[in-house]
Amino acid sequence: MNYNIYLYTPWCEQGLSYDAKAIEQIAIQNNIQPIISFEKKRKIIWPCKFEKTKNIKNLIKKNDIFFCFERIPLNYIKQIFDRTENIYLMINYEYYSRDLLPYYKLFKKVFCKSKYAYEQCKNDGLDNVIYMPWILWNFPIASVKKLNEKVKIIFNGGTGGYKDRRNLESVINLFKDYKNNDVELTIKLTDNLRRWTKKILNENYSFIKKDDRITLIQQMMNRNEYIDFLKHFDVNLCPSKFEGFGLTLLEGLHSRLASITINQSPMNEIIIHNQNGICVKSEVIDQIRHQNIYNINREEFFNQFKKLISNPERIMNMKEKTVSKIKKNYIFFNRFFMNEFNIINR
Repeated sequence: MNYNIYLYTPWCEQGLSYDAKAIEQIAIQNNIQPIISFEKKRKIIWPCKFEKTKNIKNLIKKNDIFFCFERIPLNYIKQIFDRTENIYLMINYEYYSRDLLPYYKLFKKVFCKSKYAYEQCKNDGLDNVIYMPWILWNFPIASVKKLNEKVKIIFNGGTGGYKDRRNLESVINLFKDYKNNDVELTIKLTDNLRRWTKKILNENYSFIKKDDRITLIQQMMNRNEYIDFLKHFDVNLCPSKFEGFGLTLLEGLHSRLASITINQSPMNEIIIHNQNGICVKSEVIDQIRHQNIYNINREEFFNQFKKLISNPERIMNMKEKTVSKIKKNYIFFNRFFMNEFNIINR
């Protein structure tokens, strides 16, 4: 391989590392050697070549590539920029700051995963910004599963996130409002919940345990177990208050699940209303830096859910249409970076 690509990433089993793997795969196809860089070493789950960030300024060559998936210290990026102009940044708008505009402008290209983030960056004067819907790395597309007597529903709450970002509370309220016995809900959480979600779980634990429609899982799964786990469901509840990457939505599409989320960016860019899922109206309740925090409208959530569950044909139709969005984004993503790396590699 003639050139290197340095991927500055939290290299562990979470959304950002899947993004880095997608870039790594394209780099290898273009005969570019991937090297993983880090400021603080984290859990390692994939075989790869590592290099400490402080060493890169002495190693990187003119035609090498440096790709950031989290904010690198400014002094490092300036030193790297002195060696190569091929530096890229993927912005997680949740952590975006206008104070860092001079820093963002150093990069050759800055990628945003949501149209909202893209538009805000453009408004702030960034002319190197590109809207790039992301893709999942090595996450197979499942076959469409037929419905059983009861519709199987998944809510993947993870740790819950900042201020109950995944919105466990709205899912519990939905099942308090929806009384029919034609559904089965699995709530999947980790055992190290953030304090906001832990409080909600504790307050509603008795209700969850008494409702025989609901199963609570609090355990870790490896990647293969998780992929197989998702295949058994029909509907994916994703009433997130805000999203950076829409990871659980993308995983749901790959698993051929009809999804219910809110009508806000980037959720409504991944889930197309009345095609591969439903986007429910929401209200602004807070803000994190420059990004709004929303809450799904409880009444509309119930109405849309009830309407969907009562129409099995509609659920199946949405499940069938999950693939088109995945393939469209995959083709766009791969063509863009294949072309970008080919130009550098000439």
